[in-house]
Amino acid sequence: MELSLPMPGAAVYKFKESLSQAEFLERPNRFLLLVRQGERVRQCHLHDPGRLEELTPGSVVLVREVTGIKTSCYVEVKGCTLVRDGRGLFPDSPTRRGRKHLEELIRIRQSGQEAGLLFLVLREDATCLAPNEGTDPLFASAFQVALLAGVQVWALKFAFRPPSLVYLKRIPLCANRPLCDRRHSKT
Repeated sequence: MELSLPMPGAAVYKFKESLSQAEFLERPNRFLLLVRQGERVRQCHLHDPGRLEELTPGSVVLVREVTGIKTSCYVEVKGCTLVRDGRGLFPDSPTRRGRKHLEELIRIRQSGQEAGLLFLVLREDATCLAPNEGTDPLFASAFQVALLAGVQVWALKFAFRPPSLVYLKRIPLCANRPLCDRRHSKT
């Protein structure tokens, strides 16, 4: 299966709505943020349900105003935002759903069909990608089984250059044994 990639430096998404800064206040659930813009406190949808430990009260976030959008389906994109020592680590929190997706890709591949997993690495300091064994050893194990089964894995690095998301390049899987997020490892 061939993957068609944009040219490095190409904008792959441009926000139609204007982006504005806000102060992060709290995260009542995985998909909801409370932010302050001036004197106004607003609720905002957060697309990434991961742990996002970098998101702390007082952090500056970018928000956009969107109205009238209704969706009839949900498409999950694997986004990597955690980097340690240059290694993009996924997931940043345990993900039973992510493991089930890997198991389904393995079944598809074992049936003789092509299967692949695409990671959008949203950190410029990532030089490679690895499963985060310390945070979710079951996902890391399923990831290794998926590779052995022939599931193709692509890791694409992007940068946010307001108002665009810019493709930088494809990055490899990390060599040797995957480096875990040491804050969660049992050593």
